[in-house]
Amino acid sequence: MVLPEVPPGIRTMGFPGQYLQGAGALQYLGQLLVRMGYQRPAVLCDAIIADKILPTVAVSLQSHGIEATQLAFPGECTRAVIDLLACHARDGNPDVIVGLGGVKAVDTAKGISLALNVPVVICPTIASSLHAEQVAFGTLVQLVAAARADAEIAELLDLLCAVKLPVTLAQLGVPVAQLKESAACIASTTLNGQKSNLISSPLSAAELEATLLRADAIGASALW
Repeated sequence: MVLPEVPPGIRTMGFPGQYLQGAGALQYLGQLLVRMGYQRPAVLCDAIIADKILPTVAVSLQSHGIEATQLAFPGECTRAVIDLLACHARDGNPDVIVGLGGVKAVDTAKGISLALNVPVVICPTIASSLHAEQVAFGTLVQLVAAARADAEIAELLDLLCAVKLPVTLAQLGVPVAQLKESAACIASTTLNGQKSNLISSPLSAAELEATLLRADAIGASALW
């Protein structure tokens, strides 16, 4: 198999397959898939970052004559989710699964590839890789939910800003025009995923949504 030529600034490492890293690497996805012999990808993407990266993916694939099957990731990686998405993907007869997003989306993509017995290409995004960015904003949300002192919240904000971690939903890739809608989705997914115990005081979906938006506003004020 002839692997694609790697542009300047993009690093490549071979494990069993190939690893590419660098600014703008995602725009080479179509080229990579074609050179690896794939033409019918099923693409799974985190909803929270879809608006930010799917346009780049679409242009890259279309420019290489690739039409992908889109899979909507519901936010949790479970056997039922994998089975359902594998069923949806099977309709497009995919020859590869492409996973875009954080750990849960990546694990789900791997599960679908196993279910369909096809290869998988993983594209971890900056906004969600290793969950560092999500954990950073999540910590801010927890302090706000617990009504911690302004000084404690300010100290956390100073730290997060100093190390360039996100303190707003927009920095996580959520479009400003969709903040309320996205906060409601995140709150519902969190509670349905039974992770509300990570917050010191149990919250309803409406209360968690309000807390997310309040944390976002506090974070935004720290960037002024």
